[in-house]
Amino acid sequence: MARPPRRPETTQLPEGPTGPAARGSDSHLRYRRTRRRTFYSIGEVCEMLDLKPHVLRYWETQFPGLSPTKNRAGNRVYQADELELIALIRRLVHDERYTIEGARRRLEELDAEGTTTQHSSRALELSFLRSLRGELEAVLELLDPMAR
Repeated sequence: MARPPRRPETTQLPEGPTGPAARGSDSHLRYRRTRRRTFYSIGEVCEMLDLKPHVLRYWETQFPGLSPTKNRAGNRVYQADELELIALIRRLVHDERYTIEGARRRLEELDAEGTTTQHSSRALELSFLRSLRGELEAVLELLDPMAR
């Protein structure tokens, strides 16, 4: 006897102030925030920020604030705040042409000012926008090769 096809599991929205599975933007945002990933592998981080793994491992030795934990298998796992710090270091070293020592000093200055979080969040946003632009240009090239 053939089994009926499995129905995909559905995810319920959390109950909000206006009742179960509220469709309001507030409950939707709350739901999306809870689904955010907490750990990223070195390969995922390198792909997101356009880095080579050996560069990232080297930066771990040079920047004291960058020390990812390791999972049971011994693989590096990065959290969201470390992603932001890596994006800031990448911006300083690759885009603004700081040396490693200069980038380390600049991070210390930002720490003293208390603006590291703001700068690192902005750097991560710019990195994602840069990668999104590249993907959109690749799609445009596929759709209209003569456009370039």
